Amino acid sequence: HQLSAGGRASLVGLVDLLNEHPGVKIQLGGHTDNRGSARDNLVLSKRRVLSVVKFLVANGIDGKRITPFGFGESRPIISNTTAAGRAQNRRIELSVITQ
Repeated sequence: HQLSAGGRASLVGLVDLLNEHPGVKIQLGGHTDNRGSARDNLVLSKRRVLSVVKFLVANGIDGKRITPFGFGESRPIISNTTAAGRAQNRRIELSVITQ
């Protein structure tokens, strides 16, 4: 999975924040819409989140500070019945787990 230019730009800001707060550990959750099989979506969500991890590590963030999870289509934030809803469900969520 490749990051979009907008995604990379957002992640540069995250790298800066993580560098400013070296004690922070984060959890990343990869999500998909419900198009395709549940199994394929789980794999896709894992690839999606690992692409973010790779970017962060390549930009100097210690991988031990990042806990990635792939959730597939199991946690939609909105209905998948429209293209706009599906787009919102294809996402990476970040949570701070330690400060």
